[in-house]
Amino acid sequence: MKRIGFIGTGWTDAGQIKAFQKSGLIPQAIFSRSKEKANIIADKYKISEVYTDWKKLIESENIDFISIVLPTWLHSEAIKYSRQFNKPFICEAPFLSVPEIKGLLSYSDNLEIIDYELRFTPHFIKMKELIQNNEIGKITSFNFEYLSGFAKSSQTKWNWSNDLKSGGGYLNLVGGHFIDLANFLFEDFCKIIKSEFHIYKTEKKDYNGKLKKVTADDQALLELEYFNEINGRISISQMSKVEKLLFVVRGTNGVLKVENNELVINKKENQKIKLNYNDKLFCGFDNNLFTIGTYFLGQKIKNYLENNQIFEHPNLKDAFKNQKIIREAYKTFPNRDV
Repeated sequence: MKRIGFIGTGWTDAGQIKAFQKSGLIPQAIFSRSKEKANIIADKYKISEVYTDWKKLIESENIDFISIVLPTWLHSEAIKYSRQFNKPFICEAPFLSVPEIKGLLSYSDNLEIIDYELRFTPHFIKMKELIQNNEIGKITSFNFEYLSGFAKSSQTKWNWSNDLKSGGGYLNLVGGHFIDLANFLFEDFCKIIKSEFHIYKTEKKDYNGKLKKVTADDQALLELEYFNEINGRISISQMSKVEKLLFVVRGTNGVLKVENNELVINKKENQKIKLNYNDKLFCGFDNNLFTIGTYFLGQKIKNYLENNQIFEHPNLKDAFKNQKIIREAYKTFPNRDV
C-alpha cells in the first residue's frame, strides 16, 4: 500500500483525502501551519504523521507521493523541493505567472500531475468519446457554469485568495479547471472573444478584524473560440443567488449535458447515459464531480506507484497552456499587472 503526504488542509479535507482513501491509498501525513488544525484532520482520517513544516513532510522516508495544496505562490517552491527528494507529486493549479511555469518545464521520470481532476470523471471521459464518435454531429458551442454564493456569506473573511498578486481570484483558482476541461474536450483553443470580471465587495475584514482591500475577482465570464468554429462560454461566480454546476455541449444533431452528476444526450428526447461506476460511492457533500474525479485519479496513482502502470495525466505543459489563457483574460481586469 502506498502512502501519501498532504500539504494543506483546504481541498485535502474537503474531498481529496477521503477520495484517495477510497481509491486504496494511505493518508500517511498532513501539514498545516496550525498544529491544532493538523491534529484535528489527522484524528479524522487516522493519519500517523503531523507537520507544521511542509519541507519536513516531503523529506519523510515514510511518504511515497506528495499532494501539494498550498497557496498559489508556494506551488513552484514545493514542486522544486519534491524534485530534490525524487518524490512524485500532484499539485494544485494555478501558478503566479506563465514564466514561473515555464521555468518548471523539464523532463522527469517521476509522476508529476497537475490536479485537473474533472478529466478523470466517467462523465467527461464518456462525453469526449461521444463527441469524437460524432454522436451529436459537428460541435458548435459549449456552456460551462459553476455558481455559488460563497463570497456573499457573512462568515467569509479576507485571505490570500482575495489578492490577485498572490495568485488569488476566482478565474485563477476555479476557472482553470473549466478551461482545462474545454481543452481536454475540444483540444485546439483559438482565442478569447470576451472576458468580464466582478468583485462582490472591494473590502473585507480578515480573521483579525482588520479591513483589507479585495483585488481579485469573485465572478468571471469568458467567451472563447476554438478551431472548427466552436464557440464556448465559461461562467463562474461565488456571488450568485443560485447554486449551479452545469456543462452543456451543443452539436448540429443534438446536445450533451452533465448536471446533477448525470450525463444526458438529447437528440429528439432526453436519454440518460449509463456510466460504468458506482454512483453510491459518495453521498452528501462528497457526491460531486471534483471528488468523483479525484477518486478515479487516485486509482490510477495507486496503480502507477504499485505496478508502474503509466497513464495519461494533466501535467505542467497543460498548466502552462491554461495559465496563458488566464493571463490573456485578466488583461481586461482593472489594475491588473500583466
